[in-house]
Amino acid sequence: MIELVLEEYPKTVKLKNGEEITVRPLEPSDFEALVRFFKDGVEEEETALLKDNIKDPTVIKRWCENIDYKRVFPLIAEKDGKIIADGTLHMRDFGWAQFIGKIRFVVSKDYRGKGVGTILIRELIQAGEKLNLDKLWAEVVDVQEKAERALRKSGFEPAGTLPQIAKDNEGRLHDVHILIYHIFKEEY
Repeated sequence: MIELVLEEYPKTVKLKNGEEITVRPLEPSDFEALVRFFKDGVEEEETALLKDNIKDPTVIKRWCENIDYKRVFPLIAEKDGKIIADGTLHMRDFGWAQFIGKIRFVVSKDYRGKGVGTILIRELIQAGEKLNLDKLWAEVVDVQEKAERALRKSGFEPAGTLPQIAKDNEGRLHDVHILIYHIFKEEY
C-alpha cells in the first residue's frame, strides 16, 4: 500500500501567496539539507519542545540511513532545493495502535504562516487514508499555537490535555494537547 502513496510524489503545490514548493518523501541523500534545515530553520527555544534532538547530526543521519516508509513516512517541503519543512507519519504494524498514525511536523521560521504546515498535514492525512489508518494523532505543546491552529483547520479535534508534562530548556512546564483526526468515522 505504501507504493500507492509514494507514486504521488514529487508534487508541486502553491502556497497562499502563489509561491510554488515541492513536497516529496525524504531520501537518504537529503541528510546534509535536513541538518541545515534544523540548524538554520528552527529556533533554539523550539528545539526543546521537540521529541528528538534535531540539533544532533547523528540523529538526522540515523533517520536518513534507516528510512522505512512502512514504519515512518517522512515528507519534506522544499523551495529551490532548500528544505523548508519536515513532516512525518509514524505507524505500527501490530497491536491496538496499528490503525492509528501519529503525525509530527516542523516548518522553517521563514515559512510559517504561509500554509506550508497545512499542506504537510493535508499530505499526511491523504497518506493515512491510502494506508487504511482509522485515526491520526498529533501532540502539540501549549506554546505551539500556530501548529495547533493548522491541525484544527485541517480537521483535527481536541482529545485531551496532559497538564504540565513537558519541560523546556528554561525549566518551565507546559501542557501537551492531544488532537485526533478521524479518517473513518465510527458509528456507535
